[in-house]
Amino acid sequence: MTIEQYRRNVLSHYDEISLDGGLKLNAEKISHSSSENSYLVFNSKINDYTKFTITKPDLFYEKNEEIEFIPGGQGMKAFENQYKIIWKTRFNNIFQFSDTKNLLLNGNQSLLISSNNKAELMFLFSLLNSPVSLSILKLNLKLPNEAKYIVALTAIKQYIRIPKITTENQPIKDKIIELTEKMLALENVVLKDMVDFSDLTVQRFENVEVKGNNVVLTFNGKDYQQKIAKGKTDFVKKLIAEKFYDNGLIFNREEVTLSELQNLEAIDFEEQQQLKNHIDNLVFALYFEVEVADNQLDNFEFVQKECKKDENYKNCTFAL
Repeated sequence: MTIEQYRRNVLSHYDEISLDGGLKLNAEKISHSSSENSYLVFNSKINDYTKFTITKPDLFYEKNEEIEFIPGGQGMKAFENQYKIIWKTRFNNIFQFSDTKNLLLNGNQSLLISSNNKAELMFLFSLLNSPVSLSILKLNLKLPNEAKYIVALTAIKQYIRIPKITTENQPIKDKIIELTEKMLALENVVLKDMVDFSDLTVQRFENVEVKGNNVVLTFNGKDYQQKIAKGKTDFVKKLIAEKFYDNGLIFNREEVTLSELQNLEAIDFEEQQQLKNHIDNLVFALYFEVEVADNQLDNFEFVQKECKKDENYKNCTFAL
């Protein structure tokens, strides 16, 4: 079914999912200063388009300032909703997720789908980012020799299809939502989530390295050993080497602060890609009615094997 059919016939009410473009804001009134009476403004200049979640916005717009709505839009509702899918109109092959309420888009360079229904929006997010949907958009919208192409709201409504959910395949949808939430959560992980820094009183260190299952911090010739969470030693060792060592051998800092260490971004991209691949296969199973028993939903190899039996699988740009 189309997105419009999905909104009218599946959701509890039509406006539960909102689609909209940007607003026209007074550029001179957009600032880096916030107040209790301000909206956040999506900042495409600082946004990291290699991630599935948007970069935390750093721009603000007072609620009492003028806002011009683009004809055909849904007013403020689309921007006030808690959860959002955002993508560049001149598409760069990724739809991103945001859980920022009262987030505005200025201009028409980015578009959004929003809702207060987190589960449904995560489901749509996984459908849109699946090789099935991305292949369809590329096939229908990309011109020869064109690096990027336009994905307008009309294109989403015209080309994206929502699988019919039944009693039999509801567990697949539920698993997609569960794994998508887990995949997105990986982008919020920092080093203190993997290493216990709780007993430290020293704030600055002259060296940091991994020995055994500990992060070892050195200050004034004294070592402080901080325990690494089970199963994360190899990942933390690689992260520390990439961040603080040249060629993995020479410590390249005069000092490192405890705060910097605790808040060091620690995204396990390998685990995230494994989750993304599994989600993509489950989405394929929904689209092409591949049967997957409930007790096999976590079995990546089984799900992929069953999907590959369908002749349509090879026509999607899977890189698994």
